[in-house]
Amino acid sequence: RQDNTARQYMSPRTIEGPKEQLYRVPLVRVDIGDEGPQLTEVGTPEWLTESFIRKSYGAAPDRLRGFRVSGDAMSGSLQAGDRTRGILWEGESLIDGAIYVLYSEPGGIVYRRVRFESEKIRLVADHPDMADRTLKADAWHKRFRPVAHILEIVRAI
Repeated sequence: RQDNTARQYMSPRTIEGPKEQLYRVPLVRVDIGDEGPQLTEVGTPEWLTESFIRKSYGAAPDRLRGFRVSGDAMSGSLQAGDRTRGILWEGESLIDGAIYVLYSEPGGIVYRRVRFESEKIRLVADHPDMADRTLKADAWHKRFRPVAHILEIVRAI
């Protein structure tokens, strides 16, 4: 019996990719080491062009990382299991209303939205059952260190 089902194949000659170099964007987990937060690569990386990274995120490709959300503290914005893209923090000013991966001592790693209120910083958990945390600016610098600024949620369709 002959299979008459129409099939489509793409030969290497018909596949065209970007004309520029692709950059490897690793998916990482933030672990707590002796010296604070450390990034451990996990899962499958993404490959994006430099022009896409610079145009979309305004940063050098070597600063972009993928992060997998765990926990439900940000469930109004981020769901457990979501893959996000973030730019590694290098001391630049924080952005009011932005979501960051934060290292706290003690406490570990948290995702929180940062809000500025006069002389204070409020860390907002979007989950309705989780209380926000407000700190004076000097206490903030002693207790928290940003790891990355989350810029995008990448969800499968």
